Amino acid sequence: MVVRRQHISDDEQEEILSPNNRSPQNGREAGDHDDEQEELFSLGNYQITTSPSDFNTKTLVDQIKNGHILIPNFQRNYVWSMKKASGLIESIIIGLPIPQVFIFEKTRKNGEDQYLVIDGQQRLLSIFYFVHGRFPRKTQRRNPNTNSGEAMSMKGINFDDDDQYRNFNLKLPPVTPGATSMYDGKTYNDIQHKFDMRTVRSIIVQQTHPEGDEAMYEIFRRLNTGGENLRPQEIRKCIYDSKFYHMLDDANREEKWRKFIGKEIPEIRMDDIQTLLRGFAMLVKGDDYKSSLVRFLNKFSDEARSFNQIKINYLKKLLFSFLENNGSNSEHFYINQKFSQPIFESVFAAACRDAYLDEKAGVVKIDAEQLVNLKNDAEFKKATERQTTSTRNVKTRLELARKILTGKGQTHHTRRTVGADSAPHAA
Repeated sequence: MVVRRQHISDDEQEEILSPNNRSPQNGREAGDHDDEQEELFSLGNYQITTSPSDFNTKTLVDQIKNGHILIPNFQRNYVWSMKKASGLIESIIIGLPIPQVFIFEKTRKNGEDQYLVIDGQQRLLSIFYFVHGRFPRKTQRRNPNTNSGEAMSMKGINFDDDDQYRNFNLKLPPVTPGATSMYDGKTYNDIQHKFDMRTVRSIIVQQTHPEGDEAMYEIFRRLNTGGENLRPQEIRKCIYDSKFYHMLDDANREEKWRKFIGKEIPEIRMDDIQTLLRGFAMLVKGDDYKSSLVRFLNKFSDEARSFNQIKINYLKKLLFSFLENNGSNSEHFYINQKFSQPIFESVFAAACRDAYLDEKAGVVKIDAEQLVNLKNDAEFKKATERQTTSTRNVKTRLELARKILTGKGQTHHTRRTVGADSAPHAA
């Protein structure tokens, strides 16, 4: 059984995508309720300068259009609805203050400067789309460079493609019941004279010591952790971007994985990538798990930055061996028609464990009856439905999955001590 989303209009989809319309349960995976806070690292060893500038909207749009202002690959996807973007545009037109944007000035080795958006991407792209009179459909919301390591340039975008973009007419709520806003339905061409010279406060940030851009990631994190807009995986992506994360992004687009989790297109809020991350983390480091889940995944993501390409390719091969052997049983990974991250990580770790320890690619095929027995086990159900990220419940799930699915209980990674430069367990 494959659970698929109902086909809905762009407007309905935007309402779902809008952060203001996402309740804790809406769109999250079953049994996934980790509220732990991200930890910060110190900026005490960095020297940072900031300088405020009031750029008018025309200047900002020109800089984005020419590729001088870029979107870093760690940034999340564009998630605003047309209604929310319209509210921003109206605020700018009538002169209301809007939140400032933060732009990191980075000097490249060739001496050229890059300007990378570290806070305010949604606002700047909304302005950019409005000036061009086109708004992205849901299929055009992903940052195309998420797995390339490169910053995204908006230079040369083809706004004429109606499959990717639609006309951007302001969608504004009534001023009073029965009285529409004077700007409702307007386009950029209608109010260009008012819009072009409005200013947006921009803070230019530079890391003056030491050389590099490490501070940019921490600034991004601190600016975004205080609000409700970003989820832990979206923040994690900015801090721990690596070749391993690029592999997760590639795997997340594969048809076998999309079919297995019952969603045709990748999740804008990266829940599906977090599912993959949890599976690999529990396979490789599950024996060492201690709550919180956020810290555990952060630590694993940090360690994964040192994985060599051989190990990364091997882990991807394990995933698709698992999908090949167990894809027909995907219906058993759901609770109340929602894909369960706790069930997936437990079954994946159990099925792949022997192959991983023996450095082989073949993954155990799990019978549907075994999966049913696991899901019906009273202890497993309790550990899957409440406090799912506690140390006790995670270890209970992993132990029971090994016992019920493979007939083996708790064992530690004692087979083969692989050297630091060996594969596939090597970094």
